[in-house]
Amino acid sequence: MTPYLCTTFCQGANSSALTGMNFAGVEYAKECFCDFNIQGTAKKVNETLCNSPCSGDPSYICGGAGYVSIYQDKGHDGVLPTNRNKIGNWTFDGCFKDNTSVNKTVKRTLSERAEISTGVTIEKCTAQCATKGFHISGLEFGQECWCGSSFLVANTTALLGDCSQACKANHTELCGAANRLSVYTSPIFA
Repeated sequence: MTPYLCTTFCQGANSSALTGMNFAGVEYAKECFCDFNIQGTAKKVNETLCNSPCSGDPSYICGGAGYVSIYQDKGHDGVLPTNRNKIGNWTFDGCFKDNTSVNKTVKRTLSERAEISTGVTIEKCTAQCATKGFHISGLEFGQECWCGSSFLVANTTALLGDCSQACKANHTELCGAANRLSVYTSPIFA
């Protein structure tokens, strides 16, 4: 691994599966990560903590143990992922925390996970939740779909920027993040 190999991969030069991501990160000498933006929980640290020589060329540094050297494609002209304000009769309701600790017990925010074998998108998740009779859908970690009729844990709102992970099946849409749900709601029909 080298920074060049990672940035080239993240820009999609060698793969039709990627649409060209803004950020590339190398970690622990040999790992490469790509994303459209830096996740909300990331924090800038002293650059000396990135001290692992790259496995592909030791004259370069490729992050460190638990630290990522990040490179940004400032000439990127790809589409940045966004939340969709409206999908049919579903409305974007915000970013919510998941796996919340209540009385020392970790609880999910929505009750049922919906399996979507063809890849999670906002459209597929809301449709799956509607088919199951739910009026709340939540997309998490770029690839998970959760459904519910109510929130199982109260006061779980999070900062909008915390839901910053692109959907793996559609890089133009946001699908929450780790322990964060991009939530869509539809009217309740009796």
